[in-house]
Amino acid sequence: MTKKNQFFDDVAKVAGGALSAIGGLKEETENLVKQRVEKFINRQNLVTREEFDVIKEMLSNIQREQILIKKKIKELESDNKNSNESVPKQKKPRSRQKKT
Repeated sequence: MTKKNQFFDDVAKVAGGALSAIGGLKEETENLVKQRVEKFINRQNLVTREEFDVIKEMLSNIQREQILIKKKIKELESDNKNSNESVPKQKKPRSRQKKT
C-alpha cells in the first residue's frame, strides 16, 4: 500500500513539475510574442492612441471653424448682394485710347 501511495506521490510531483515548466514556458512565449508585436508596430511607424486623440480633436475644431467661416461668407455675400441691389448701377467711363 505504501508503494502505491509512494507511486502516486511521485506521479503528482512529476505532474506538478511539468505544469510549472509549462506555465513558465507560457509566460516566456507570451513575452516573446509581445516583444515581436511591439517591434513590428514600431517599424510600421504607427501613432499612439494619445496622438490619435489629439489629432482627432484638432480636426474636429478645424471642421467647426470651417462651418463658421462658410456661414460668414454666405452672410457677407448676401449683404453684398443686397447692397448692390439698392444702389443704382453707374456707367463706367470709357477709357480713351490714343490714336497713333
